[in-house]
Amino acid sequence: MSSVRTGGNGVVTLGDGVARKRYSTWRGGGSSDAIREICALYRFKHRAVLAMRAWGYESDGPVVTLPLCACNLRDRLRGAGLTPHEQKCLATNVLTAVAYVHREGFFHRDVKPDNVLCAPEAHGTAFTLADFGTCVRHVPGKTYTIGVCTPMYAAPEMLQGDGVYGLRVD
Repeated sequence: MSSVRTGGNGVVTLGDGVARKRYSTWRGGGSSDAIREICALYRFKHRAVLAMRAWGYESDGPVVTLPLCACNLRDRLRGAGLTPHEQKCLATNVLTAVAYVHREGFFHRDVKPDNVLCAPEAHGTAFTLADFGTCVRHVPGKTYTIGVCTPMYAAPEMLQGDGVYGLRVD
């Protein structure tokens, strides 16, 4: 397996036609981000939401097995860009994924180009929403942690204020 990406919660490696995410934030008692993401991936079943194939524990913590995707949207935009058909597919897939997550009573809180994965398919490119480490159940009026996001892509209410924000931040 070769290392692909290192993020805030772990390292993703490629091999045998799958991607494996090993949670580096697992220290003794666990990580709420790792548990939150595994639970979300286990629950969500939608064509535009990254599907978890398997999960388990290794000596240093939890690992999830995910479908192998060619790249993320950020890499794709830096390279060849998107055709008009792919732009339409991107908008449709990301919007339906976010709507699905909301219907399930959750919100993602970190929708950004790095968290949209691209995979070739018969009629173009499939785009899937990924990285649910910041995903939480939405409770109207609840106070949420400020700054749990990528500031460059965040809604203003996620960076300042009283921590009361809702589904519109996605």
